[in-house]
Amino acid sequence: METIWPDSLPVEAMKEFLARQIASWTYLGESSVYNSSSENVLFTRNAGYVAVAGSEGTLIGFGCEGMEARVPGLHEETDVLDVGYGMNPIFAGQGHGLELPPNHGMSEV
Repeated sequence: METIWPDSLPVEAMKEFLARQIASWTYLGESSVYNSSSENVLFTRNAGYVAVAGSEGTLIGFGCEGMEARVPGLHEETDVLDVGYGMNPIFAGQGHGLELPPNHGMSEV
């Protein structure tokens, strides 16, 4: 499995097997708030999600926009696009966040 940051980050539509991988990710320390409590969140709404995989097939992260990215409890604001993304914990904390969607072509899928 690829553990170094890849040269290219292809963006693709979310698939169920990728959503299952994301649901299994475990973050440590302060980042543990990002641990999934249920894989159903990504399965029931995966049409709004994209996946980012490295050249060797390692799932690097995911992104979403619109209602799927809205923080629970907040209301939609006119002229504001909610965006969200997450990174595979094996790459977290290494300064690669700006290379992921939405900064890397999320809307191109």
